[in-house]
Amino acid sequence: MDVREEDPMDVAGNPNEAHSAGQNTQAAADAANAVRGQFTGAAQACADAAKEASLPGAYGGYQAHFIDRINAVLTLAQTSGINIQTGAAALVATDSDNSTGFGQAQSTLPSINRGSVRAI
Repeated sequence: MDVREEDPMDVAGNPNEAHSAGQNTQAAADAANAVRGQFTGAAQACADAAKEASLPGAYGGYQAHFIDRINAVLTLAQTSGINIQTGAAALVATDSDNSTGFGQAQSTLPSINRGSVRAI
């Protein structure tokens, strides 16, 4: 087993993978939007089927309480997807900023003086 110690200051990221992960997160959030409608429909069906007079109102309160929570989760998922894609864009920008001028700087360096080469 090859065990290497890494410098804790080394940070790397693949912007393509990050962007794809962000898109997948947003797609999952979009797909989960159906849950909101299904939950509302189920709560309404329960209220409609309730036989006791006080139960329909209780189901309405239950629905309102949990719809707020569902909305919060969906918003968090959407925001996460956007933030992941923003991070991917930041990776690209950082790479671009750090590579600007690198070629020119390298061309101005003098060649390495290796001294005389002797066979041993």
